[in-house]
Amino acid sequence: MRYALLLIAFFAISCAQRPDAVDAAEAYNNWMAAHPDEDIDNPAEVESDIDDPYEPDEDIDDLDLPHDPDLHEEDIDMIDEDLVDEDLIINPMTCNADTCDDPYSGLTWQKNSSYTGTQGNSASFCTGIDGFGGFMNWRLPTIAELKTLRRNCDNDAGCADAAVCYWDVALAGACDKPHWSSTLAGGTQYSTLNFKTGKVAAVESNVDQYARCVTDTTK
Repeated sequence: MRYALLLIAFFAISCAQRPDAVDAAEAYNNWMAAHPDEDIDNPAEVESDIDDPYEPDEDIDDLDLPHDPDLHEEDIDMIDEDLVDEDLIINPMTCNADTCDDPYSGLTWQKNSSYTGTQGNSASFCTGIDGFGGFMNWRLPTIAELKTLRRNCDNDAGCADAAVCYWDVALAGACDKPHWSSTLAGGTQYSTLNFKTGKVAAVESNVDQYARCVTDTTK
């Protein structure tokens, strides 16, 4: 009997201390009212703030650029080509009576390629004209430098015979046979460029060809 009374008293005390659902809700509201500055994160809102890896950052340099994760490399190249001044590549030369400056390559050239001779004689001719046009350190160009003069043909195997020379219209001289370079092609042959066809070829050094001298120095 005593045990039964104790058990009833225990349950009565427990029930009296446990707040019902209404009291718990009221307690929560009262706490929130007393703490208006508390920011309880909403898990749903947090998830929505996760950065989209495909969404461009609008704050990067304030650039207004299209964002396309599937942009192909060739499309990027086309964008870069749009930034190139085509007039600089097609007709870059500024010339006087003796020399032509090419801002595309930074080189200064003889305006007229009037000398013909073997490769060795052509190299000696170019180094012997120091002071020509007010410039020093004239020399026979490398094949890479010579190719910077080529216009409207970008094929070392050659293009169709040109009605005019494959070089800038401001240059003078003939192009019915190749021009020497200082680049050894192998053995006793040196690389040449024929501006009539645009073709690069190896020629025996004892053959007479044209020479157009170049310098990369300033006056």
